[in-house]
This record gives sequence, structure tokens and C-alpha cells, in this order.
Amino acid sequence: MHPPSDRDLAIERALRLAAHELERAAGGGWRLTVANGTRTTLHARVSDEDWLVVTAPCASSAPSWWPLLRLNAGLAGCARLVRAASGDLEVRAEIFVGCAAHDVDGAEGHDTSLGLRVVALCEDIASAGHEVLDPLPDDVAETTPGSPADPDRLVSLCGEAGWSATARAAGDVQVSLDTRTIPFQATLALAEDLRLRVVAPLTTSAVASDGSQDAIALLLLDAGVHLRTVKGVAVRQGDVELAGLAFAGERLAASPATIDRALAALSVACSTVGREVQALQDAQLARDYLALRHPHGTDSRSSLPYSREQEDTPCLQLP
Repeated sequence: MHPPSDRDLAIERALRLAAHELERAAGGGWRLTVANGTRTTLHARVSDEDWLVVTAPCASSAPSWWPLLRLNAGLAGCARLVRAASGDLEVRAEIFVGCAAHDVDGAEGHDTSLGLRVVALCEDIASAGHEVLDPLPDDVAETTPGSPADPDRLVSLCGEAGWSATARAAGDVQVSLDTRTIPFQATLALAEDLRLRVVAPLTTSAVASDGSQDAIALLLLDAGVHLRTVKGVAVRQGDVELAGLAFAGERLAASPATIDRALAALSVACSTVGREVQALQDAQLARDYLALRHPHGTDSRSSLPYSREQEDTPCLQLP
């Protein structure tokens, strides 16, 4: 067994700041206990691409998949609801830790940059535990964000990040995403604490059939395992509810770097699932997709057996 790397030691010190209890997991990574009103066990590991990924089992249930996109819209910070390859729902959050070995000061893991980021990450996923254990909302969805701040500031920040943005009368800003398929628009706004909110609708009209709603939600929940810092959400525009994606990154003040990171992540996500989501608005295709991906029906409380095919094909593929 190899000794822990400097990076892993730095991450372990940072995790101790957030955990009541911490131990190394037998298969690699860590198991930690945090308090969110009750004691919640999280699992943490570092991916091959240097992302610290923290997960927690989800006890939520719903008669269909679409309400889970509404729930996802209400989760804060990095936390998002995904469907793992096993078929089980879980709450997941991640941050990039490529420079972790140089980002914790001292052997005791004092509150330095990495330590604070890991604490915030664990707080996001622990607070999500309250949401997923409560009854699912009937009509809560991500709204296209409105901004309390001057949109001209966001336009300027987008320009510094290399993105062309247009201010709207609603007080938010729109940016055309760089995708390999059809164009998508992201809407950016600043929350009251000046943190960035970014949402990209994937459909232009309400998803008509229940089957299409469930197929789209299932696709986005499956894809959430593979897409970094992006979550599938239900987006409300006036009286219409659309399928969309939202940035699920660290709770940072808006800056050119944060904006570029969010828009780049959403561009990749829209390129990956955008065309497929639009195709699944066809009711027959949606029924075929559900039969393929979830043959036991659309009750999200049921658990599917793990299969390598599920892991390798997270998305509907179109030619």
C-alpha cells in the first residue's frame, strides 16, 4: 500500500475541519460524519482529474422524475441531485483540488483557502439533506434569474472573461453559449450577496406529456454524474415550466474567472444533452427511452440493478 500523497494529506486535513468524524474508506477516499440537524455520513474521494467529489445517499422519493428537477433547482451551492450508475439517487458536490498540496497551511489544517472551500462544500451537501428528506415541492422551480445589481457590471465582467453579453430590461444578462449543436442562451444574474447565478433553458416551450417530462428528467439526473458543476433543473418562465441546466459551483462572488468557469461548464453540458432533451419532447421517443433506461416504470423510489451499460451510456445518443 502506497503512503498518502501530499495532495491527499492536504485534503484530509481540510476534511477534518468539516467533519465530526473522519476515517479512510476501505476502497479509497474517506468516510466523514457531519451534522445537519441529524448526523449524516458523506463519502469523499478524489477523481483522476483532481476533483474532490463528495456524495451522500438520498432518501427522497417521488411518484415521477420531473419533481426532482424542481428539487434540484432549490439546492444551494455545489450540491445537486443525480442518479448514480447503480440506479440510486444521491446528492453530489465537487470542487477542483489540483493545487491542494499547496493550499493548506500547517499540519493541523488551519482555515486556509482549501480548508474553507471544503467546509463550504460539506455544508452545501449537508444542508441539501434537509431538502431531500422533506416532501418534494409541487411548483418550486429555478426562475430565470433577475438581478438586484446593475446589469452593466455583469456585461463588463462577461467581456473581461471573453464572453459577449447583452443586458435585459429585467435586470439580468444573456449570453450565447458556445455549443457544437443548436444555440442555447444562458441567463446570468447576481444574487443579493453578489454571488453568481446562471441558468440555461434547454426547451423553448413547456414539456407537454408526462412521459416526456420523466424522460428528460431521467436523462438530466443520469448525466449529472458525468457533468461537472452543472445540474438539471426545472426552469420557470412566467407560467411556463421548462427543462434546463444551472451552474452548481462554489458560492463565489462574480468575477471574470467565475463567469468563464460557469459558462464553459454550461456550454459542455448543453453540447452533451441539449439536443437529446429537445428530441425527448416527442412523446413516443420519450416512451421508448424510458423503457430502455428505466424498464421498471417511472417510480423513482424503485432501485435498478447496476449495469455496465448504464454507466457507459449516460445520455440518449442521436446521430
